[in-house]
Amino acid sequence: MNIDCYTVAYNEEKMIGFFLEHYSKFCRNITVFDNYSTDSTADIVNQYNNKNIFIEQFDSGNTINDSIYLQIKNNCWKNSDADYVIIVDCDEILYHPNIISFLESTKRPIYKPYGFDMVSDIFPEKGKSIVEQITEGVISPLYSKMCIFSPIHVREINYQLGCHVAWPSLHQGEYISSHVDDDLKLLHYKNLSFEYRFNRHENYGKRLSDFNLATRSGMHILNDKEVQYSEFLTFYNNRSKII
Repeated sequence: MNIDCYTVAYNEEKMIGFFLEHYSKFCRNITVFDNYSTDSTADIVNQYNNKNIFIEQFDSGNTINDSIYLQIKNNCWKNSDADYVIIVDCDEILYHPNIISFLESTKRPIYKPYGFDMVSDIFPEKGKSIVEQITEGVISPLYSKMCIFSPIHVREINYQLGCHVAWPSLHQGEYISSHVDDDLKLLHYKNLSFEYRFNRHENYGKRLSDFNLATRSGMHILNDKEVQYSEFLTFYNNRSKII
């Protein structure tokens, strides 16, 4: 079975190694759309020991512009001849203990994995699997996204802003299920210590585009430190074993 993975990145030097380590285990190709990162993100991708990992640069005027990100995610997969494509952010890990066998046995056109917000008081150690290191989190229906689907069956995925919602159209005669797949997990790794979360939000907040400000997309990253710390503590105190 062939699976192609696509992601959008900006200054993800801390996360991109975990991302590549995870998806390279079962994906045929990985394409990173890099928004002209100013850190070592592009170097890490280019130096990764896998000939089927690619990087493509795109310009958003040095801003976070969800309209551009949305266009990429809605179209980047359309030339793929893979059995399935995965569209995720760099901090999103699609997990199943044996994903290939699961897909081969179920063969649905679209999967909507169960979403989890993973949390830790320390940042994971480089060079080791993030899934093996950070195993606790909280259920988060917001992160139950249609992030894996078959390009053979799907004509348009039609993600909406943030890609939390999609209105896919399939080829004639196909059926779309709204079922959330308990067997698949989408692990969102942004709460990897409060310091990591806050610094990331602070840096991203400086780059919000006029489009994002007008549509209020991603405005949560502008919350003050006290509010963000309260949010982090809520996640941390309510965490349970997920993996």
